[in-house]
Amino acid sequence: MISIFGSEQTIKNIYMLAAQHMDGDEISTVEQLRSPYLKFLTQHQPRQALNYGSDPIAIDEAATAVLSAAFGHSKFNDLSQENLLGDPVAESEKQRLKTLVRDGYEFLASRSPAVKAIFDLAIHSIFFVKSKKSARGHNSFGGSSSGAIGSIWISGHGYFNKFDISEFLLHELTHHLLFLAERCEGQFHYDAVALPDNYAQSAILNYRRPLDKVVHSVAVSTEIILARQTFLGTQNVSLHPSTALMLKQTGLSIRSIFELPNLESLLTPWSIDLMRRCENILKAHGKAA
Repeated sequence: MISIFGSEQTIKNIYMLAAQHMDGDEISTVEQLRSPYLKFLTQHQPRQALNYGSDPIAIDEAATAVLSAAFGHSKFNDLSQENLLGDPVAESEKQRLKTLVRDGYEFLASRSPAVKAIFDLAIHSIFFVKSKKSARGHNSFGGSSSGAIGSIWISGHGYFNKFDISEFLLHELTHHLLFLAERCEGQFHYDAVALPDNYAQSAILNYRRPLDKVVHSVAVSTEIILARQTFLGTQNVSLHPSTALMLKQTGLSIRSIFELPNLESLLTPWSIDLMRRCENILKAHGKAA
């Protein structure tokens, strides 16, 4: 979202949602926007815990339990994500994960002040809970939910370096920015999107999923590809596929979306424009490569 629409539009979306909670205060910096934004989340999603502190991973056990309960309450959950959160993470493992996440965050922040500013605004909590196996027999490293905007779940499953974590944080931030954009601009006609006949090919997981998940996957993949090209560089990562494979799979995913004969009854003009932007960005990237 930051690379696709620009940081100014991204911050404008959050401003629009937070405006009713500004209490007449003049907002002139991104940092000043955080308090009314969190007030918006309090009203919008009262079931989740909010972290008003400056450190997103300084979350206690009580807050973790509330966030875990709120997680997964999205409109469609084809991967049964609300059932993936398992047991608490041992304290020694949690400390290792906190260090790893801080290292990944600091690398990401050092490479892009714009991403850092928006991440610090949009993400209030990162919490650690083990993953159960999914219906496909896999453990998840973590993720996000539209039912808990601003919080990121990390299970710690697998062994990744700080470069993986920097991409993971950008990946999850993109989901949250899409959740927030949907509150400003309608993105999907959900009754139609729910039908299996209207599924499309996911850009990252590379199998057919509900269209809202596929749109998210295209946007996330495009952001990761652009970040590698412009500020993250090509590092030793295993969490995401290679750039070449992501380009191929994302192109196929976009094609599967535009091949849907009833696309305008599934996606709003905003989402169709988002997919066109991603398509054009990837075409330009392919020519530059």
